Amino acid sequence: QRPSIQQSSSPHTTSKKSSLEYRYQNRPGRGRERRKFPFVLYEILSDPRNFHIIYWMPHGRSWRIHDREKLAKVLCPRYFNHCKFESFTRSATGWGFKRVAEDGPDYNCYYHRNFFRGRPELIPLILRLESSGNKSKSNGDGDETEGADFNGEDEVEQGDFDNPHRGQFSSTIKSEA
Repeated sequence: QRPSIQQSSSPHTTSKKSSLEYRYQNRPGRGRERRKFPFVLYEILSDPRNFHIIYWMPHGRSWRIHDREKLAKVLCPRYFNHCKFESFTRSATGWGFKRVAEDGPDYNCYYHRNFFRGRPELIPLILRLESSGNKSKSNGDGDETEGADFNGEDEVEQGDFDNPHRGQFSSTIKSEA
């Protein structure tokens, strides 16, 4: 029997969850599991109240942290049971998100090949990486990567999760870089 779409009463979630997300989060197991980082991150990025802290880039293929301090002090305790920026970024890299280290419009943005604005059905494809000492297995050299260029590509299909404020912080961020 196929599970129905769940409605959430939490003020921090989107109004509808995809069937895949529901099945992934509520799969059989011992006790209730914590929600997986990629689902929570998608929820944070989809909430308009968080756009001044963390937001999708205009093309929808990566996201940027605008205010590290507010992320740690406001969002991390609300969603993750800690208040450390480093723990948040460690979780992101542990799930295979890579940071763009090359100069350009996506400098310091994070991305994953299965994480796009408006495409929550891809999130179950994101798996936690196994650790190999202190380095992740993502690309063998930590959490940074070069050559990620999203500017020549079309935008991701727009849907219920579109960020109406996309790009409004670009001048502020560029001045800090």
